[in-house]
Amino acid sequence: NNDIGISKLIYLLRQHFEYKYLNHGASKLPMLAFYAMYFILVKEMERYAGTELKDLGSHTAPDDNSNSAGDVEVIKGDIVFEAVEVKLDKPITPQFLQVAYKKIQKFKIQRYYILSGKPPKLEDLSAINSLIFEIDQKHGCHVIVNGLYETLYYYLRLISNVQKFLNKYIELVEGDSELNLNHKQKLIELIELLFKP
Repeated sequence: NNDIGISKLIYLLRQHFEYKYLNHGASKLPMLAFYAMYFILVKEMERYAGTELKDLGSHTAPDDNSNSAGDVEVIKGDIVFEAVEVKLDKPITPQFLQVAYKKIQKFKIQRYYILSGKPPKLEDLSAINSLIFEIDQKHGCHVIVNGLYETLYYYLRLISNVQKFLNKYIELVEGDSELNLNHKQKLIELIELLFKP
Protein backbone atom coordinates (compact mmCIF):
# COMPACT_ATOMS: atom_id res chain seq x y z
CA ASN A 1 0.00 0.00 0.00
CA ASN A 2 1.78 3.12 -1.26
CA ASP A 3 -0.84 5.68 -0.25
CA ILE A 4 1.61 8.36 0.74
CA GLY A 5 3.03 8.71 -2.78
CA ILE A 6 6.63 8.20 -3.81
CA SER A 7 7.07 11.61 -5.48
CA LYS A 8 5.78 13.38 -2.39
CA LEU A 9 8.13 11.36 -0.21
CA ILE A 10 11.14 12.20 -2.41
CA TYR A 11 10.10 15.86 -2.17
CA LEU A 12 9.96 15.58 1.63
CA LEU A 13 13.41 13.96 1.77
CA ARG A 14 14.95 16.56 -0.55
CA GLN A 15 13.48 19.39 1.57
CA HIS A 16 14.75 17.73 4.74
CA PHE A 17 18.28 17.05 3.41
CA GLU A 18 18.82 20.37 1.64
CA TYR A 19 17.25 22.86 4.05
CA LYS A 20 19.78 25.56 5.01
CA TYR A 21 20.41 24.54 8.62
CA LEU A 22 22.52 26.90 10.72
CA ASN A 23 24.55 24.04 12.17
CA HIS A 24 26.34 20.92 10.99
CA GLY A 25 25.00 17.39 10.81
CA ALA A 26 22.54 17.50 7.90
CA SER A 27 24.90 15.43 5.71
CA LYS A 28 23.96 12.46 7.90
CA LEU A 29 20.28 12.66 6.86
CA PRO A 30 20.63 10.92 3.46
CA MET A 31 22.72 8.24 5.13
CA LEU A 32 19.85 7.59 7.57
CA ALA A 33 17.40 7.46 4.66
CA PHE A 34 19.47 4.76 2.94
CA TYR A 35 19.84 2.87 6.19
CA ALA A 36 16.04 2.93 6.59
CA MET A 37 15.71 1.72 2.99
CA TYR A 38 18.15 -1.16 3.45
CA PHE A 39 16.47 -2.10 6.71
CA ILE A 40 13.46 -3.00 4.56
CA LEU A 41 15.27 -4.27 1.43
CA VAL A 42 17.31 -6.82 3.39
CA LYS A 43 14.09 -8.33 4.73
CA GLU A 44 12.04 -8.18 1.54
CA MET A 45 14.30 -8.87 -1.42
CA GLU A 46 15.58 -12.26 -2.48
CA ARG A 47 18.93 -10.78 -3.47
CA TYR A 48 19.61 -10.11 0.23
CA ALA A 49 18.66 -13.57 1.55
CA GLY A 50 21.23 -14.62 4.17
CA THR A 51 22.59 -11.11 4.60
CA GLU A 52 22.34 -8.68 7.49
CA LEU A 53 22.55 -4.94 7.88
CA LYS A 54 25.51 -3.75 9.91
CA ASP A 55 24.78 -1.22 12.67
CA LEU A 56 25.17 2.43 11.69
CA GLY A 57 28.55 3.94 12.42
CA SER A 58 29.38 7.54 13.28
CA HIS A 59 29.18 10.02 10.43
CA THR A 60 31.91 12.26 11.84
CA ALA A 61 34.87 9.99 11.03
CA PRO A 62 36.62 10.86 7.74
CA ASP A 63 36.28 8.22 4.99
CA ASP A 64 39.94 7.28 4.88
CA ASN A 65 40.36 6.33 8.52
CA SER A 66 36.92 5.02 9.41
CA ASN A 67 37.03 1.29 9.78
CA SER A 68 33.97 0.72 7.65
CA ALA A 69 33.35 -0.09 4.02
CA GLY A 70 30.68 2.60 3.60
CA ASP A 71 27.89 4.61 5.22
CA VAL A 72 25.59 1.59 4.91
CA GLU A 73 26.95 -1.97 4.88
CA VAL A 74 25.19 -5.24 4.12
CA ILE A 75 27.22 -8.24 5.24
CA LYS A 76 27.01 -11.91 4.32
CA GLY A 77 29.08 -14.08 6.63
CA ASP A 78 32.43 -12.32 6.84
CA ILE A 79 32.27 -10.41 3.56
CA VAL A 80 30.76 -7.04 2.73
CA PHE A 81 28.07 -8.02 0.26
CA GLU A 82 27.07 -4.44 -0.55
CA ALA A 83 28.20 -1.02 0.64
CA VAL A 84 26.72 2.42 0.06
CA GLU A 85 28.60 5.71 0.29
CA VAL A 86 26.38 8.81 0.30
CA LYS A 87 27.48 12.35 -0.59
CA LEU A 88 24.79 14.99 -0.27
CA ASP A 89 26.32 18.05 -1.86
CA LYS A 90 29.61 16.87 -3.34
CA PRO A 91 29.74 15.58 -6.92
CA ILE A 92 31.47 12.21 -7.34
CA THR A 93 35.10 12.63 -8.36
CA PRO A 94 37.85 10.19 -9.40
CA GLN A 95 39.30 10.77 -5.89
CA PHE A 96 36.12 9.29 -4.33
CA LEU A 97 36.62 6.27 -6.57
CA GLN A 98 40.24 5.94 -5.38
CA VAL A 99 39.06 5.90 -1.75
CA ALA A 100 36.40 3.36 -2.68
CA TYR A 101 39.05 1.27 -4.46
CA LYS A 102 41.08 0.98 -1.25
CA LYS A 103 37.98 -0.10 0.68
CA ILE A 104 37.06 -2.64 -2.00
CA GLN A 105 40.55 -4.18 -1.74
CA LYS A 106 40.44 -4.18 2.06
CA PHE A 107 36.88 -5.45 2.60
CA LYS A 108 36.43 -7.58 -0.56
CA ILE A 109 33.16 -5.81 -1.35
CA GLN A 110 30.91 -7.34 -4.03
CA ARG A 111 28.81 -4.28 -4.92
CA TYR A 112 29.61 -0.68 -4.07
CA TYR A 113 27.25 2.27 -4.53
CA ILE A 114 28.54 5.84 -4.54
CA LEU A 115 25.54 8.17 -4.54
CA SER A 116 25.44 11.94 -4.72
CA GLY A 117 22.90 14.73 -4.74
CA LYS A 118 25.08 16.47 -7.38
CA PRO A 119 26.01 15.05 -10.82
CA PRO A 120 29.71 14.42 -11.56
CA LYS A 121 31.54 17.07 -13.59
CA LEU A 122 31.74 16.26 -17.30
CA GLU A 123 35.53 16.37 -17.28
CA ASP A 124 35.61 13.68 -14.56
CA LEU A 125 33.36 11.17 -16.34
CA SER A 126 35.99 9.37 -18.37
CA ALA A 127 38.34 8.91 -15.37
CA ILE A 128 35.39 7.72 -13.25
CA ASN A 129 34.29 5.22 -15.90
CA SER A 130 37.77 3.81 -16.42
CA LEU A 131 38.20 3.32 -12.64
CA ILE A 132 34.82 1.55 -12.47
CA PHE A 133 35.95 -0.75 -15.29
CA GLU A 134 39.35 -1.39 -13.69
CA ILE A 135 37.81 -2.26 -10.30
CA ASP A 136 35.39 -4.65 -11.98
CA GLN A 137 38.17 -6.34 -13.96
CA LYS A 138 40.60 -6.69 -11.04
CA HIS A 139 38.24 -7.36 -8.13
CA GLY A 140 34.91 -8.35 -9.64
CA CYS A 141 33.26 -5.60 -7.61
CA HIS A 142 30.39 -3.86 -9.34
CA VAL A 143 30.72 -0.11 -8.63
CA ILE A 144 27.60 1.95 -9.27
CA VAL A 145 27.83 5.75 -9.36
CA ASN A 146 24.38 7.27 -9.34
CA GLY A 147 22.17 10.12 -8.20
CA LEU A 148 21.03 9.98 -4.59
CA TYR A 149 17.39 10.89 -5.34
CA GLU A 150 17.15 8.67 -8.43
CA THR A 151 18.32 5.71 -6.35
CA LEU A 152 15.88 6.46 -3.52
CA TYR A 153 13.06 6.74 -6.05
CA TYR A 154 13.99 3.40 -7.61
CA TYR A 155 14.19 1.64 -4.23
CA LEU A 156 10.89 3.12 -3.05
CA ARG A 157 9.25 1.47 -6.05
CA LEU A 158 10.76 -1.90 -5.07
CA ILE A 159 9.62 -2.10 -1.45
CA SER A 160 6.17 -3.32 -0.45
CA ASN A 161 5.17 -0.35 1.70
CA VAL A 162 6.65 3.14 1.60
CA GLN A 163 5.01 4.02 4.91
CA LYS A 164 7.34 1.45 6.57
CA PHE A 165 10.30 3.31 5.10
CA LEU A 166 9.04 6.69 6.35
CA ASN A 167 8.38 5.28 9.83
CA LYS A 168 11.91 3.84 10.00
CA TYR A 169 13.44 7.10 8.76
CA ILE A 170 11.54 9.10 11.41
CA GLU A 171 12.68 6.64 14.10
CA LEU A 172 16.34 6.91 13.00
CA VAL A 173 16.28 10.72 12.84
CA GLU A 174 14.59 11.06 16.24
CA GLY A 175 16.97 8.60 17.89
CA ASP A 176 20.23 9.95 16.43
CA SER A 177 22.49 11.65 18.96
CA GLU A 178 24.70 13.26 16.27
CA LEU A 179 21.80 15.27 14.86
CA ASN A 180 20.63 18.57 16.31
CA LEU A 181 17.13 19.40 17.50
CA ASN A 182 16.43 21.55 14.43
CA HIS A 183 17.07 18.55 12.09
CA LYS A 184 14.44 16.60 14.04
CA GLN A 185 11.97 19.49 14.23
CA LYS A 186 12.28 20.18 10.49
CA LEU A 187 11.23 16.59 9.73
CA ILE A 188 8.13 16.84 11.94
CA GLU A 189 7.26 20.17 10.33
CA LEU A 190 7.59 18.72 6.79
CA ILE A 191 5.50 15.66 7.63
CA GLU A 192 2.75 17.84 9.07
CA LEU A 193 2.87 20.09 6.04
CA LEU A 194 2.85 17.31 3.44
CA PHE A 195 1.04 14.36 4.95
CA LYS A 196 -1.39 15.54 7.58
CA PRO A 197 -4.98 15.83 6.25
